[in-house]
Amino acid sequence: MLLPQTDLSGGIAVAEQLRERILALNLPHEASPVASQVTLSFGVSSSELASVASSAELIRTSDIALYEAKRCGRNQIVAARKTPSVLVA
Repeated sequence: MLLPQTDLSGGIAVAEQLRERILALNLPHEASPVASQVTLSFGVSSSELASVASSAELIRTSDIALYEAKRCGRNQIVAARKTPSVLVA
C-alpha cells in the first residue's frame, strides 16, 4: 500500500491495525505449516528515511523489511531501518 503524507510511525500503525483485524477474523489456514489461521506480515518503509532516494528504493526497503518479518516468525511488522509517503508491503 502506498500511504501518501504518512510517516514511518503512521505506516506502522496502519499495518498493525490491519494485522490485528485479520487475526481477529480467525480465518482457518489448514494448508499452512506455520499457523493454523491466516496471519499478515508487513515490511514498512518511508521516503523520510535517509537511505530512500527513489520510489524503487522505497519498494526495495519495504521488501527487505517484509522478508525480515517472515524470517523472524511471521505475523508481525518490521520497519525499514533509519530514515512523506509510506509503502506497506
